[in-house]
Amino acid sequence: PELGTNGSYIESTDNQVGGVIESDLMKMTDKYIFRLGEERNGAAGDKVYYLRIYSVDKENSKLITNYHLPLFDREQSRYRNEDMEMYISADATTLTIIRSHVFRNDQDYVSSAVGVMSLDISDVNNIKEKASVSIDGGYVSSRMMNGRLLLLTNQCYYVGEDTDTSNPSDFVPKIYDGDKFHCISPECIYVPEEIGSVNYSTLLMLSDGDLGIVDARSFLDYSGKDAYVSKDNIYLIRDYKKCETVDDTTKKYE
Repeated sequence: PELGTNGSYIESTDNQVGGVIESDLMKMTDKYIFRLGEERNGAAGDKVYYLRIYSVDKENSKLITNYHLPLFDREQSRYRNEDMEMYISADATTLTIIRSHVFRNDQDYVSSAVGVMSLDISDVNNIKEKASVSIDGGYVSSRMMNGRLLLLTNQCYYVGEDTDTSNPSDFVPKIYDGDKFHCISPECIYVPEEIGSVNYSTLLMLSDGDLGIVDARSFLDYSGKDAYVSKDNIYLIRDYKKCETVDDTTKKYE
């Protein structure tokens, strides 16, 4: 990639929109190559997630650091997780890693979550964790823009006659900032006129580095299948069926 002075990083991957950075499994500066990976301890053992750092010296490049990524709170490491990507700051001192994981909730069900971890890589031989945040749901996509991380997740909740409506955490997306849970507030939830499921797409905006929660919005009955991010807008897509009466006995679905 094109590199700045003093080891700084200039984004050069094939991003969809100029100025809107996409995540990768590998990043590179003038000195180091950063690579994410995973492996198991034994045939049925726990998964280990790692960040490997290599020197940049053509055929003489070599492994400098093999840093095992810590687990997120509540994480169950034996389950299969495939989504893991990262961003690197412009001054090449911070890596922001996104990784799907699973945990057991209060009802002892295995649930999915998306974790974001910030690492201080100013000294590659002494990597330190700076902050971490997780949000319930499955990983859809992410973007970095103007020092802000945009994280899009999708989560489906069961709501029935036995649902305790006095406890919003049972059916409203929630964020864990490493200290406590935050339920998405009602004014931050968009509810369309036609609702087909209790399925939320949640857009979480975090500040780069310290992962402070800047804002969060949830969209009810959005599939979370895809999103398009421009410099000024985010476009979400949803599928739904609309029922129309054709005659007294027949209904037409669109």
